[in-house]
Amino acid sequence: MALLARVLWNIHRKADTLWVQWVNSVYLRGGSVWEWQPKKGDSPLLRRLADIRDRLITAFGTTGAAVESMAAWSNLKGLETSKAYEYFRPKHTRQPWKATIWRAFIPPKYSFILWLGLRGRLATRDRLAFLQEDPTCSLCINTNETAEHLFFECPFSACVWLISGSG
Repeated sequence: MALLARVLWNIHRKADTLWVQWVNSVYLRGGSVWEWQPKKGDSPLLRRLADIRDRLITAFGTTGAAVESMAAWSNLKGLETSKAYEYFRPKHTRQPWKATIWRAFIPPKYSFILWLGLRGRLATRDRLAFLQEDPTCSLCINTNETAEHLFFECPFSACVWLISGSG
């Protein structure tokens, strides 16, 4: 999206390239890229540029505000893709457990297993039901095997916790 925003900016400022000149003469016909509406037969690239343009206008409220924001992302050579990328990049909330899991002194395979467990992605028998195997725990053969059962409820894992001194 950042690269397409850069193309949109080049069309807006009528950059001195053959393709931009062609788009301006064939599609825009002297009009503005901010007012142009794609037609059914237009290329998917141009329709995608119009989608990004509409997304920017919606996000910033007006066409003028969108142009000002994109101008803030640009330098003398054109739009800085890194600034556009920072705008379009999905922003997720920080996970406090990440700093605890990914430490240099923790072997990566343990960090990875813990990460899978926190995301609910461990390959336990309840998640592998599509293999049509017996879903019961292979250690205690009493309950269905889930991550919670394996680590906290299974009598065999409870013995491991007691022996290790962590339980």
